[in-house]
Amino acid sequence: MPGKSKTAESDPIAFKEYINTQTVRIRLSDETDPNSAVKDLDKLFDNLFRDGVRRIVLDMGNIPYPSGTFIAMLIGRTAEARRRNGDVYLSNIQESAKNNFSIFTPLTYLSIDKPFPEESVEDVFQDIAESNQLEEGIPRSLQVAASVYSLNRITNFVTSLAQNAGLEDLELSKLKIAVYEACMNVIEHGYRFEPGKIIGVEMLKEKGVLTVTVTDRGSPFDFYQKQGYDVEEAFHEKRTGGFGLYIIKRSVDDVKYESHAKAGNRLTLVKKIATES
Repeated sequence: MPGKSKTAESDPIAFKEYINTQTVRIRLSDETDPNSAVKDLDKLFDNLFRDGVRRIVLDMGNIPYPSGTFIAMLIGRTAEARRRNGDVYLSNIQESAKNNFSIFTPLTYLSIDKPFPEESVEDVFQDIAESNQLEEGIPRSLQVAASVYSLNRITNFVTSLAQNAGLEDLELSKLKIAVYEACMNVIEHGYRFEPGKIIGVEMLKEKGVLTVTVTDRGSPFDFYQKQGYDVEEAFHEKRTGGFGLYIIKRSVDDVKYESHAKAGNRLTLVKKIATES
C-alpha cells in the first residue's frame, strides 16, 4: 500500500509520500541547502517521471529564498509534467519565495498553492471531443474576452479539436502549454489586463499539419529577440520579458509572428501530426 518512504541520509530529500500511484509529495530536509541540492532534486524528478509519476507536490515550507537555478529547474520540471498530462504543485510557499518567483512572473505558469486532483484526469476532454471535429482544410475559430478567466475555455477549445485531429497525448500537452502562454502574453503584455479586449483563436488541419493562430489588437512585441533565453540569467538581471516566448518555442514545431498597424497581431503555432507508417 502506498505510504511515506524515508530516503537515505545522504539524500537531500527528507521524505517521499505517495498520495496514489501517480502523485507524490516531497520535502527537503531542514538541514539541506535547497540551492545546493538542485541537481539531486532534478534527478529525483527524473526518477519519479520514469516510474510513472505525473503529479509531484513539492512542500516549500523550508525553502525561503529559491535561487534562479532552483526556479529554472522547477519551470523545466513543470513543463515536463504537463507534457505527461500532470503537473508540479508548490505548496506551503513563503512570501519571501514568492518575491523571488515574481521577478520574472513564473507565478502565472507554476501551480502554487493550488489543489491537485485526487482522481485521474485522463479523459478530461472526452465529453466535448465528439462535438468538436476539425475537418481537413476547414478552419474553426473562437473569440473570447482577453481575460485570465477565458484561458480554460481557450485551451479546452484547442485541445479538444487537436485531440480529434490526431495529435498524440504528449504533443497535445505541449500545444496546450504553448496556447496558454501565447494568450497569457496577450492579456498581460499586449493588453496590460485592460478590460473589453478580444482574443481570437483559429485552428486549421491541413496536409498533416495543425496550426493554431492567436490574434489580438494589443501592443506588438519583439518576436526576434535574442535566442537562447536563459532563465537563471533573467532572474539575476531582473528581466521580465521573454519567458513566455521561450516556453512557446520549446512546445511547438514552428512559430511565426506578424504585426500590422491596422490588422493587428497574429501568432501562428505549428504542430505536425504523426502519421502511422
